[in-house]
Amino acid sequence: MTLEEKASLCAGADMWRTAAVERIGVPSLFMADGPHGIRKEQADVLLGGAAPATCFPTGSALGSSWNKQLLEEVGASLGREARHLGVDLLLGPGINMKRSPLNGRNFEYYSEDPYLSGELGAGFVAGVQSEHVGATLKHFACNNTEHERMTINSVVDERTLREIYLAAFERIVKQAKPWAIMCSYNKVNGTYAAEHHELLTAILREEWGFEGFVMSDWLAVDDRVVGLKAGLDLEMPGPAEANARYIVEAVRSGKLEERVLNAAVGHVLVAAAKLAERQAEQESEQEQEQEQEQEQEQEQEQEQEQEQEQEQERARRGCDFAAHHALARRAAEECIVLLKNSGELLPLDPMQAGKIAVIGAFAQAPLYQGGGSAKVNPTQLESAWEEMGRLAAQSGGQLVLTYAAGYEAAAEGSGEGGGMQQGEQLIGEAVQLASESEAAVIFVGMPEGESRDRTDMDLPAAHIQLIQSVAAAQRNCIVVINGGSAIAMQPWIEAVPAVIMGWLPGQAGGSAIASILFGQSNPSGKLSETFPVKLSDNPSFLNFPGENGITLYGEGLYVGYRYYDKKAIQPQFPFGHGLSYSTFSYSSLKLNKAMLTDQETLNVSAQITNTGSRAGMEVVQLYVHDQESEWGRPDKELKGFVKVSLQAGQTKEVTFTLEKRDLSYYNPKVRQWVAETGRFTLLVGSSSADIRLQGEVFLKATEKLEAPKDANSTISEWLTVPSGRVALQYAAEHLVKDEVLKGELERGDLHDFYKQMPLYKFVKLVAPTEADAVRLIGMFNPINASDQT
Repeated sequence: MTLEEKASLCAGADMWRTAAVERIGVPSLFMADGPHGIRKEQADVLLGGAAPATCFPTGSALGSSWNKQLLEEVGASLGREARHLGVDLLLGPGINMKRSPLNGRNFEYYSEDPYLSGELGAGFVAGVQSEHVGATLKHFACNNTEHERMTINSVVDERTLREIYLAAFERIVKQAKPWAIMCSYNKVNGTYAAEHHELLTAILREEWGFEGFVMSDWLAVDDRVVGLKAGLDLEMPGPAEANARYIVEAVRSGKLEERVLNAAVGHVLVAAAKLAERQAEQESEQEQEQEQEQEQEQEQEQEQEQEQEQEQERARRGCDFAAHHALARRAAEECIVLLKNSGELLPLDPMQAGKIAVIGAFAQAPLYQGGGSAKVNPTQLESAWEEMGRLAAQSGGQLVLTYAAGYEAAAEGSGEGGGMQQGEQLIGEAVQLASESEAAVIFVGMPEGESRDRTDMDLPAAHIQLIQSVAAAQRNCIVVINGGSAIAMQPWIEAVPAVIMGWLPGQAGGSAIASILFGQSNPSGKLSETFPVKLSDNPSFLNFPGENGITLYGEGLYVGYRYYDKKAIQPQFPFGHGLSYSTFSYSSLKLNKAMLTDQETLNVSAQITNTGSRAGMEVVQLYVHDQESEWGRPDKELKGFVKVSLQAGQTKEVTFTLEKRDLSYYNPKVRQWVAETGRFTLLVGSSSADIRLQGEVFLKATEKLEAPKDANSTISEWLTVPSGRVALQYAAEHLVKDEVLKGELERGDLHDFYKQMPLYKFVKLVAPTEADAVRLIGMFNPINASDQT
């Protein structure tokens, strides 16, 4: 390729396509949002009229399914729709951590926990790419606020970066091998993500072995040549003619090595080659179909049988929107979380005689997705009101459903982005209706969207007043919440016996919610994020969204349940919480080893029994607690989960396999994951706060990693290595004049004042001559220590 052709491949051809080089047969890739549905726009439009596609539950909803296989099914369906719509690369999943409930883009993200996000994201990517469509991890990295998102500097320490904000990306890269990664707009510790060599090359490629291409978020590029050097392969959108000329000039002037450009082009060409393979496969399939049709004409006696087979094959290869809608409904059912069910008010009996008041505009005009780049044009849309009526009618009972709006919601029929207006008359009508009924179901919610963060965790004032007023008139009150993140409930939670978190459940959310309410489905969702009592309980409260161009990750490792555990703060609902219409017992915890080395794996098994009267699914969660560590660690960390389906009375054994990494923390001094010798507690439970079984294992580390020592290392650090101890003994015997210090050194009980002293200062203190200093430094043998004396 010419230099100009190479430069052209490093930027999009337009808003959604990569450049093609027709002269040598390099095809263009068409990409589209998004994480929960295909939003295929016209080539030159950013947010216009997208083609209809299935709107699946959003990321935060899917995260609460805790079902990796389900995520793979959803991903495969999105892959099929992408192929049907001519999309080659899907811009998803979004796997940033839910650091604060206020992040406006939380609805796109799975969880506050990197293990859960990583496992679910790996399933999603595997599903998408099983259809020969690429997936794109985003947004890499530390994109946890919409506030000043194009310029803000995310300041985070290395250990927190590794353990919390990079770990999900790492897991997905290694397990599922995504075609692409999209870097974020923000800076990370002072450097734009699009120009961050440590992130894009040293970690992503050299350490994790990423083989795809790295693209920018739209308009995230600052200096294109600096980005190329850092590892940014593709600038989006295009055309980027000025930057193409800049790249060519940089190569010719020697500012940019052509091998760096070649590497970037090579990464893009790998994806283009995968697209070419897919196109060739499709052409081959078409040829095979044509051949089959010819054979069909020649063999009249088998005509009907062959025709049926071909129809089945076409259905398998094609895009069945009806089947995808059914999957969207099943996914939504698994995502819905039953938060509270006092007195077993739920499920409602559709056979009962009487009235149920359905209250809230979102019952008829559903709040089913977020706004912004992830917004999907659904193939169809269900409302809970219509679906509840359908189920009630099908039951053949005498149940009557009545409706009151309760509040106004103006938002293109979906409730998104339209301000809520309090209306005393609407609330009064709702109260009257509820008082005349046997129960009331209130639909409330919080619209969310890209480019703006929430200002608080509260429902709109009109919704809060509606709940309080209806609950005062009707004790059998059920609240259904739609939203993408945690909601504050303190003003009204004690007054209502039942609460359902319906999330943003996608186009089939109406039937899913109706099915849960009437017991056609048994709720099995579990919270993938902690719901605090109030915003100030959240660990990021003092540092979110940031100020003066900086968002400080001051809470460090202690995100979500890690913080609430450590601070002993009782949340409204803990991470992993979710009720069922069944009950489950846990028993027979077994560890296949009582002791292991860090080169071995550990199997942890337990038996789970459905002790209820109906079939259901339980999410069994495994947490690990390090009983004693050189570095501070959370009280427990999720390291395994499985969603198990059980008939009433049925028992199944679940097994988890733990490796060294599952027992490790990241040590920034040695820049490695470290598993220390010691005892670990294995905790198996139904949520982070509902631990049912515990076991213990002893880990023997086979390798002790020592951080490199230099002149700035403290005497305490030098006491951990033989050369340091020998050198200090020499100092005591031959150099130290102070009798107190000499005695401390000889006895080995050195005072903390000296232990905390850097070596170069200690040498200055005890070495009377330059020759003594050089000799003593040589005994310690620190790197460049002589330069410090």
